[in-house]
Amino acid sequence: MARGSSIHFENGNRHNFLHNDRTDPSKRDIFPEEKNYYSKPAFEALAEFDQLIKERQKIYEKRMGRKLHSKTIKHMSAIVNLDKHHTEEDLKKVIEYVEQSLDTKVVQFAIHRTEGHYDKQGKKVVNYHAHLEMLGLDSQGISIRRKMTKGYWMKSQTIVANILGMERGTKKVKRLGTQEFKRHAEEKKQLEIENDTLQNKVKEQEEKTKRITQKELKGVISELRKELQKMNGIREDYRLLEEEHRKLRTLIKNKEKNLQDISELKKELEEKLKKQIEEREQTRIETNQQIQKQVKRIIGKGDKSIIFNNTISFNIDELKKILTQSFKSFLGIKIVEKQLEEYQTLTKQQKQKIEVLTERLQQDGDVDSLKYEIKQLKRTINENLEDYNKIKMDYEKEIQQLKKQLPKKPSHEHNKDRDNDYKPTWTPSGPGLGR
Repeated sequence: MARGSSIHFENGNRHNFLHNDRTDPSKRDIFPEEKNYYSKPAFEALAEFDQLIKERQKIYEKRMGRKLHSKTIKHMSAIVNLDKHHTEEDLKKVIEYVEQSLDTKVVQFAIHRTEGHYDKQGKKVVNYHAHLEMLGLDSQGISIRRKMTKGYWMKSQTIVANILGMERGTKKVKRLGTQEFKRHAEEKKQLEIENDTLQNKVKEQEEKTKRITQKELKGVISELRKELQKMNGIREDYRLLEEEHRKLRTLIKNKEKNLQDISELKKELEEKLKKQIEEREQTRIETNQQIQKQVKRIIGKGDKSIIFNNTISFNIDELKKILTQSFKSFLGIKIVEKQLEEYQTLTKQQKQKIEVLTERLQQDGDVDSLKYEIKQLKRTINENLEDYNKIKMDYEKEIQQLKKQLPKKPSHEHNKDRDNDYKPTWTPSGPGLGR
C-alpha cells in the first residue's frame, strides 16, 4: 500500500532541536543501517532561533507600541511524511512553501530514516519523516498560528502531496479496542517520562550554551576597579583592565568566543592584574636597591650632595626623590610604548587580511559573507585606531611629565636658550635609567 503524504503543524518545544540532531537519542531508532540528516546542530539552531525571535519581538513592540503578549506562541513545528527516495532537496521545496505562505523562517530541519516500530507479527516497519522547526512570529511579529485556519491546513495537505509526488493522505477515525486503548495509554505514559527527561537535558544544554552578557561583564569590571583601589593600583593597572574590557566586549559582540563561567572570567582577570602589580613591585624593589647602591657609593666618597654642571646641587633625599619619580614615569612610558606597538602590529595584520579578502571577492564575485567579513575588519581597525590615539595622547602627556622632573638651572643663570639645552653632566644608573 502506497504511503500517503501528510504535513502536521503543532506547537514547538526547545527539546525538538536536540531530538532532530540526535543530541538526545530516540528509542524508536531501530534501523541503524539507515542514515539521518539535519541542517544544523542543536546548539547553533537554538542560538539562531533566540536571536531571530528577539528581533521580531522588537519589530512588533516598535510597530504596536506595546510588548508581545506573554502567552503568544513563538515556536511552531511541522512533521512531514516522506518516502525512502526523498532527499533534503525535496524537503527544501516544502520549506519554501511553508516560509512563503506563513511569512516565517525554518531555523532547523531534519530527515529521520532510522525510526520505526514493530507490527503485530514483530516485523520492523520504517517511518520515513521530516521535522521542521520554525519561528512562531512572522516578519511583523504576529503569531503565525492565526494563519493556520482549517482551510490553510487542507490546502497545505494538497500542495505538499504535489511537491513530494505522493498520494494525498486522508483522515481516518478508528475506535480503539480495550487492549489497544491500554497499549496507547502505556505509550502515552512512557512519552511523558521521556518528555521530562528531555526537558532536563534541554536545561543542561542551555546551561552549556549560555554566554556571558555585556551587562555581566560590566559588573565584573566594576568589581575589579574596586579591587584595584584596595591594591593601590596605578594608571597602568586601570589601563590594562580597560584594554581587557574592550577585547572581551568585542568577543561577546561578535560571538567569537563562548564565554560561559563569569566567576572563572573574573578570576582570570584578577590574576592578570595581580601579576602586573607583582612584577612592577619586584622591579621597584630592584630599582630601589640600585638607588641605595648609588647613594652609598656617593656617601662613601664623603660627598654631601650631588653636583650638576658645577652649578646645581641636590642633597641625598632630593636625589632619591628624583630617581624614584623618574623611574615610575619611565616604567609607565615603556608599558604604553609596548601597547602602541601591539596596536600597530594588529592593525597591519588586519589590513593584510582585508587585502586578501578583497582579492578573493574580486575573483569569486558578489559574496555576502566576504563583504561582511571585510566590513567587520574595517570596523575593528577603526576601533583600534581610536584606542591607539587615546593611548598616544596619554603617552605624550607622560613624556611631558617626565621632562618636568628633570633638574632645571636657576632663572638668574645665563640666558633662556642655554637653559633649554641644559643637560646634567652625571646621570644616575639603574633599570630603565642610564646614559
